[in-house]
Amino acid sequence: MSPAELDIATLSVLDATHQHIAVVDAAGLIVAVNRPWLNFARRHGVLGPDEDPAGRPYLPLCEACGLPADAATQAGLAEVLAGSDRSFELEHPCARRHDAPATESGERWYLMRASSLAGNRGGAVITHEDVSTRRQAEQQIRNLAFIDPLTGLPNRRMLFDRLQQACATSARHGQHGALFFIDLDHFKLVNDTLGHDHGDLLLQQVARRLQGCVRGEDTVARIGGDEFVVMTVGLDGLEKTAATQAAVVGEKILAAVGQPMLLGEHPHTVTPSIGVSLFRGREHTQEELVKRADVAMYQAKAAGRGTVRFFDPVMQAGLDARAALEADLKRALGANQLSLHYQGQVEDQRGTVGAEALLRWVHPQRGLLRPEQFLPLAEQNGLIVPIGQWVLDRACAQLGLWQRSGRHPGLHLSVNVSARQFRHDGFVDSVAQALRRHGADPRRLRLELRESLVQDNPARTLSRMGALKDLGVSFVLDDFGISYSSLSLLKRLPLEQIKISQTLMRTLLSDPHDAAIVRTIVGIADGMGLGAGAVGVENAQQRDKLLQLGCRQFQGDFFGAPAPLGQFEARMAGVATLAGLPHTRTSLRA
Repeated sequence: MSPAELDIATLSVLDATHQHIAVVDAAGLIVAVNRPWLNFARRHGVLGPDEDPAGRPYLPLCEACGLPADAATQAGLAEVLAGSDRSFELEHPCARRHDAPATESGERWYLMRASSLAGNRGGAVITHEDVSTRRQAEQQIRNLAFIDPLTGLPNRRMLFDRLQQACATSARHGQHGALFFIDLDHFKLVNDTLGHDHGDLLLQQVARRLQGCVRGEDTVARIGGDEFVVMTVGLDGLEKTAATQAAVVGEKILAAVGQPMLLGEHPHTVTPSIGVSLFRGREHTQEELVKRADVAMYQAKAAGRGTVRFFDPVMQAGLDARAALEADLKRALGANQLSLHYQGQVEDQRGTVGAEALLRWVHPQRGLLRPEQFLPLAEQNGLIVPIGQWVLDRACAQLGLWQRSGRHPGLHLSVNVSARQFRHDGFVDSVAQALRRHGADPRRLRLELRESLVQDNPARTLSRMGALKDLGVSFVLDDFGISYSSLSLLKRLPLEQIKISQTLMRTLLSDPHDAAIVRTIVGIADGMGLGAGAVGVENAQQRDKLLQLGCRQFQGDFFGAPAPLGQFEARMAGVATLAGLPHTRTSLRA
């Protein structure tokens, strides 16, 4: 077959395409090439300006141009030329020389296809198509899926993929790996003071420093915000030795990240809190391993920040129990598991003058739970708002019932309000609605606020207290005397009473300074025309000391333990002649 046998029109079409096309005979010698093929070879200096490649072996010319001519390519092309295979296809890089601009890897990629010629003449048509743009687009898509765009590090998805592979390798070789969950201490302060652009610079510098702390086979990933995860592999098979090796890496990370850095023109130093979780084999899922390192990181923060902590199974058991309790607490309201117990309040010379209703949770498995066992959790997860609303509603319902029945005329009822509930939008309306719903007189409802709540945003607190005061509701300042107090703020509050902190009761008899504080509080209350009460009175000695200091109202187990409503009312009936005008107090606290 000679070049003259090829159709001239076909050659014109082949010259117009962007693919590099060559026709070879059964021996692999070039019969004809199109113009893009010629231009490609000449740009690489393989052919002179007027040199014709016809009759020359194809693969050596390809190799001179940077295209593959390895054993796999030779074997594939040989099968096509021999007729044992109709086609052969291979995607391959071409080393960048003075070709068009290369991809990010420094190479251009081509798709080589070899197809046997029709008929019995032998030979093949070979094309090389530049697929660099497509591969670059595919790489960008992969980067979006697996790479953090700010730091260029693997993202959470790629981390989990590599962690899965590392667990499999660990299972085969019996070696440990380690996950380091890294959170930058006070990172938000950088964004707030210097701006997010400086925060980005910090994250990029931290990423480079972390990469400098590990080996090539290890992984550094950014999984969001200022959180990074480092995965090291190939640690010792003995857990104790592996932990020692991981501790060395952790200290190395602490030192590297903690070095001063320059953010634009601003010098800055940041410390990392690091949680470490060891793994071996497939005992735990990837999610569990990262969660364990995360838990350990929070322990590092609790230990003072800028330190390393290893995951502790005992700590995890506590977190699991907490999660179970939270799930149970979400069901408690709807399952009617909450109740109120009452404890008497005693006034000097007058006997029992009121009571405090204390929140209890009748847990189906754990029995009766006191507020300190679940309210801190409710504060954190927001359940304190519906729980507090339930207590407020039950208090107003009980107040309305006593009013309609004629029992305990003139009774006042107090509700302890948490900071989160008080700040919740619509709190004033919820109080008004509860009073209306149960026909309760607002002048007989008291709301107790802690001193710390009042000090946080005083203007907003005073405004909300004023709106409730307009309804007829009164206020008690609870837990007074253990934190910084502003007397100028105190005199502006629409209060009926100050409650002395139970903390002062514990050391009242042993610490003269605490006794002096109690005397001062009583004096302040008297001077401002307010009542003063003591909570947590457990014995006669405390009562007598309080009397000596001028306090005339008490509450505590010395005067009677908390009891359900029926028992409390029976107890009240037995001392009705001493009660005078009782004052009942409802609280979330024990």
